[in-house]
Amino acid sequence: MSVVTSDKTGLALDFAGLMAAAGKGGASIEYRATVMAGTPAIDLVRGLWGREVNSIKAALNATTNFVLTKIEEGLSRTDAVELAIREKLAEPDPGIDLDGWDAGAKLVILANQLGLSATLRDVKLSRFDIDDEHIRQAIKAGKRVKQVAVADMDSGGMTVTLTEVDASSPLASISGNYNAIEIRIGGDTISLKGPAGPSARTAEVMLADLLRLKGAIH
Repeated sequence: MSVVTSDKTGLALDFAGLMAAAGKGGASIEYRATVMAGTPAIDLVRGLWGREVNSIKAALNATTNFVLTKIEEGLSRTDAVELAIREKLAEPDPGIDLDGWDAGAKLVILANQLGLSATLRDVKLSRFDIDDEHIRQAIKAGKRVKQVAVADMDSGGMTVTLTEVDASSPLASISGNYNAIEIRIGGDTISLKGPAGPSARTAEVMLADLLRLKGAIH
């Protein structure tokens, strides 16, 4: 049976196995809504399949980005997380967002789409344990603290960490509900940034996947 999904869990744990099972049964799995739903990240990496991609670097979790932005604006981490929960931006367990599980799952899906056989178990995650003042001081130094997911396509190493990025980076330019991705390929960089959610955008992408699956669009 073919599936249209926005759920990252199965794909992050066994992308290759699910795709093989679908192919064997003559079915399809449509999953563009799993990563940056409001922005065509999956379409971008599909267009690069077969080329020698060196690395993926991305800010993929809108909740963590929202929390970091609010801390920059003066809120404490606790108040920023509580606001994200009230605004229904956070998972029921905010640690899924803040400690990198969500971004790691998305990174695995992107990397597998580009030919790296990996699962979420291969991603090294770091906890959200950075000092609030460090986040604010980074701006004065021309940087911003972001949760950055990295896949080194040459070595296979995958990480999600809180780190400072230069103000000139597309990853530094996003705030709130926006995500960004940088792909290094042959010495060049391809960048994409745009909105992730909210749920209405995710639903639109899933509907488009369903229509494509039914042959209504190509």
